[in-house]
Amino acid sequence: QHATRGDAWWWHLGHAIKQRHETGNLQAEPMPKATPEDKQRIDSLRDQAIQALEARDAAAAIGHLDQALELADLYDLHRLRIAAWPESDLDALVQHYAAFADENPASGNRAALHAAAVGRQDQLACLKLLREAVVLEIPGEFLWLELATWTLWMAQETDAEANQDATRQAAGWYLLAAEAATATRYLLPESEEVARLSSESEAGWRALASRLR
Repeated sequence: QHATRGDAWWWHLGHAIKQRHETGNLQAEPMPKATPEDKQRIDSLRDQAIQALEARDAAAAIGHLDQALELADLYDLHRLRIAAWPESDLDALVQHYAAFADENPASGNRAALHAAAVGRQDQLACLKLLREAVVLEIPGEFLWLELATWTLWMAQETDAEANQDATRQAAGWYLLAAEAATATRYLLPESEEVARLSSESEAGWRALASRLR
């Protein structure tokens, strides 16, 4: 009913996530492994893709990533591919990852990739897809990573200084991002990205807490 309000999202999801984390009811998804030889090739292709992106050659970047994905179906490669995809053809991107998720409805990581692709066009639609997968308790560590990423983005995009109501909305997004990041750290304890998400979301909440009444 209040799809744009971070405080409503926090009350709807935050406590449920906290309870699942505290009871250990968070499940990772078996991830594909690359052979040492393939890993070396994947690392090279990833580097080439990043260089192509820096040169603003999206087609070359996507080509390198597609080659890497043929070697191992790794989440970070998909994520980089989504980020590289040109704005002019986002419908095709969303359709691809919708079909990818439909191939395995029990995969939270595939659901997360679909949501991330949708997020290129509509951030709230992305969050609704993530919420649905969380409520259904589909396993997948990257589901929580995307939830932390997109709720933190919503928090940072909310003009918290506009008025008291905006402060409450931003605080809700920060609180939800922090809780999602905590859940992610349980599943991805060595991730530097997760540590950053946790630090930024907690700092954002602390900065607003004194202004709430």
